[in-house]
Amino acid sequence: MPQKAIAAEGGEKEVGALPGALPRRHSLGFPRSRIREADFTCLVTTVRAVLLVGMLSPMPAQAQGRDMSVPGASTAAPHDQAGDPSARTPAAELPGPRRDRPDQAVGPAKAEPDAARFGESAPLRDGAEPEKLCAALTSGTATAPAWQRSALPDESWECFAERVFAAEEGGGSVFAILRGRAESGVDGLRLKLNLPDDAAGAKAQQAAEEILQAVFAALDRDLPQALRAALAEHVPLRQETGGMVMELRREFGPVPRYNVMVDFAASPAKR
Repeated sequence: MPQKAIAAEGGEKEVGALPGALPRRHSLGFPRSRIREADFTCLVTTVRAVLLVGMLSPMPAQAQGRDMSVPGASTAAPHDQAGDPSARTPAAELPGPRRDRPDQAVGPAKAEPDAARFGESAPLRDGAEPEKLCAALTSGTATAPAWQRSALPDESWECFAERVFAAEEGGGSVFAILRGRAESGVDGLRLKLNLPDDAAGAKAQQAAEEILQAVFAALDRDLPQALRAALAEHVPLRQETGGMVMELRREFGPVPRYNVMVDFAASPAKR
């Protein structure tokens, strides 16, 4: 194996090499000196790339003034943890709905119960129980209707009565019904007066007034004068008196048909 000698220029030469022979090359076909230069150049390039990436990377959130504390955790400095409690920073609070803002709902909206809109059905006071009110519908002219469960699917209770007058009596008819959502309470009255015309049906008109007067008497009250006058004059009415809501309306059409409705829901008789 030929020995190496150091040339005056500082390069490497092989002893015993033939004149004009090319320098010994690496197994990849490049001179060893160029391989070393390539390694050094690659190292420098790598260092530059690392420095460049470090310069271009974003600053930490803490350096930008962002709050990196966990909600609910103490933000006191480490040297204050065992020191004066007054030097500690209070923990951050989680955001939530403002209770001073009525437009922000704190919880799910609740549906309004039927009792708040229509009133609860409760036992009437002495002298105004459902059986006595049902007897008032006939005013002693016929057997009192029974207070029974309604045929409607709402499981309400009712009693009703009807009087029909022949033509020789002036014609017309009166239908009255009491209804309640419980067996022990009456919620209201509906009375329907049918007349051949506004000038006829005097007996039917009188029967309607008698039924209303008997029902109010069962409630220990007098028939309100406003309702009596509206029924006699066939004029519309809506009025609240004594906690009761009274209404009189005429049905649409050429035949005079009048509906009288009295709501007992807010009546003291229900309390």
